[in-house]
Amino acid sequence: MATKSRLKSGNYRVQFRLKHLKLISRTFPLEKEADAYIARIESELKTIQEAEKAKLPIDMAALYRTLHPDLKEAVQLLPVFARVLGEVAGNELTLSRLIDQFMFQYEKKDQNIEKRLKWWSDYYGHLLVNEVSEDHVRHGINSLLTVGSTGKGAVSPQTTNRFKANLSSVFEFGKNKYHIKMNPCRFIKSKPEGKGRKRYLSPVEQERLIQASKESTWNKFYLLILMAITSGARRGELEKLRWSSIEWDKAQVHCKDTKNGTDKTLHLTDAVIAELKKYREIGNGFIFCHPKRVQSPYDFRHEWNEALKKAEIQIVNEKGEKLVFHSLRHTFCSTLANSGAELHEIASLAGHRSIQTTMRYTHLSNQRLESVINKTFNKLG
Repeated sequence: MATKSRLKSGNYRVQFRLKHLKLISRTFPLEKEADAYIARIESELKTIQEAEKAKLPIDMAALYRTLHPDLKEAVQLLPVFARVLGEVAGNELTLSRLIDQFMFQYEKKDQNIEKRLKWWSDYYGHLLVNEVSEDHVRHGINSLLTVGSTGKGAVSPQTTNRFKANLSSVFEFGKNKYHIKMNPCRFIKSKPEGKGRKRYLSPVEQERLIQASKESTWNKFYLLILMAITSGARRGELEKLRWSSIEWDKAQVHCKDTKNGTDKTLHLTDAVIAELKKYREIGNGFIFCHPKRVQSPYDFRHEWNEALKKAEIQIVNEKGEKLVFHSLRHTFCSTLANSGAELHEIASLAGHRSIQTTMRYTHLSNQRLESVINKTFNKLG
């Protein structure tokens, strides 16, 4: 059942290779320690096999708790333990620890998930997983809607839904890894959301913002704003752009590993190319790097706020729509739509995976709609 081998170092390696079980492998400096380990694992495996054959009336949850940690990890997929692992994990694992394990294996692109889950961890992390109830989640959501995640103001229903969805993902992870039986987020309805961010800049506001960006204390801020408005790039994509990604002869720059998990090409205007050439570098450095830390993107929040003030652009307009940096991407899509671009062209340039996203981003002017109607139906009647 077990194999023991002497290594060149003089240590002893013990391995258990069993059907339906994960490989167990451990190294010991002394042979007697290796033999004691083999004896314990084999004894515990025998007890498990007896229980599987229903020859022993054993409390499987109690048995699981007594197993060697190496064996605990290996037997999690056995049907005989599937019924009890959720109870064991739920009564021994805190929410904070489960969140830590979830984040360790998380590989997707949501840059805000860590701070959202930290909020849940600070709020309920001390509770055991089985203690977290629907009432706890509802109370947390209400706190977000009233006080917010930082205590400085309520968060939007959309953001609250992201908080709940992220916590739900943690519990689904727990169900898959530890057979935890319940997800307290599952039956809590999401808050009604608006139709998405609709704020975009008018042509006059665009000109004022571009002029203000030229007067910024950061010399690359004008380039950043110009690229955002004319390419539709997301903030994260711009921050990660490197000089080596530019194809000068094609007036293109390549964004790798975008929010959608795919690569994307940005098409650059003549004005953008001319501005880029002022700062052109050889190598793989960030285009929008920090002046003193060239391996770090520059945090331009101060310059952004100052430019909005100088351009006399209201952060929140009369419709209650807030202007954020992402609004420049919306401006890009809306400008294309009002210029007569087809939806599939906008979707391709913006890098939308779904045409529904493009529909949300486009606001065709009344004149454009009238033009479509007249072009299609003016021969009738």
